[in-house]
Amino acid sequence: MARQAGSGARGAGWWSTVTAIVYVPFARFLGVLAVAIVALVLGGIGLEQYLTGPHAPSGFGRGFWDIVYYDLQLPVLSSAPTQGPGPYPVPLGIARILAPVGTFLAAVGTLFLLLGEQWRRLQVAASRYHAIVAGDGPVALKLAGNLLAEKRQLVLFSRAPAPAREALLMSVDSADDRGLYLCEREVIGFDHGAVGVQLARNWAMPASLQECIEFHHEPDRAQEYPLEVATVHIANSVAVLAEIGSNDLSDAPPISAAALRAAEVDSADLAEAVLQTQESAAEILPLLAAA
Repeated sequence: MARQAGSGARGAGWWSTVTAIVYVPFARFLGVLAVAIVALVLGGIGLEQYLTGPHAPSGFGRGFWDIVYYDLQLPVLSSAPTQGPGPYPVPLGIARILAPVGTFLAAVGTLFLLLGEQWRRLQVAASRYHAIVAGDGPVALKLAGNLLAEKRQLVLFSRAPAPAREALLMSVDSADDRGLYLCEREVIGFDHGAVGVQLARNWAMPASLQECIEFHHEPDRAQEYPLEVATVHIANSVAVLAEIGSNDLSDAPPISAAALRAAEVDSADLAEAVLQTQESAAEILPLLAAA
């Protein structure tokens, strides 16, 4: 058993090293560079030994620059002196293997670089066994409770249930109607926007979506996408009013005046948006609550 465990540990260590070389860009670059340097050095030494030795083929230059030229052809399997049957010196034999391996690793690294973002997006699309609930209104909290009862993974609530509940109760009981995100910062040290934007970064989501997630409660902090952030900020308050069936803006999270200006929305537009959202919510919310 101990021998098997040791073998398994060595196997796990070997696989961790390979994973680092494949997935970590800088480690991958260093790995390819190391293979290329070793191959070129051994190739140069081996070619000099081969071309000046008793088995040297005729018709090939033996000067320094000739050897450099032949050496640089090794990675693409086209070094003319090595096309014969040999025998070859040990350094040259090793270089003939390492040089194409370096070319292959470089090609794989380039492929990962070109397709890395698409691969991460595919992983996001195919990910399972987790749920993200957008919003912090009563319906969203009900949906989160149902998902937790089903043993589903929920960001923040599943990882820090006690402080999340404390922050929620603090927000509900506060005399000055403090926002949930402010209570989360006080109790937990960060808010759901910070958690969401970190997930969005890990999942390579668009930068505009990342900024909307991070600043949807504080649109004045938006930098690159103020219009998009302002739109989500306004929609968040409108959605809360739809959830609780109210037309009074004071019942929703405060809407930034700067966000209204950025989105070019006036009070009449806002009232119409609330009315239309409530009409749609009457059909949608019962389905979400029963999920």
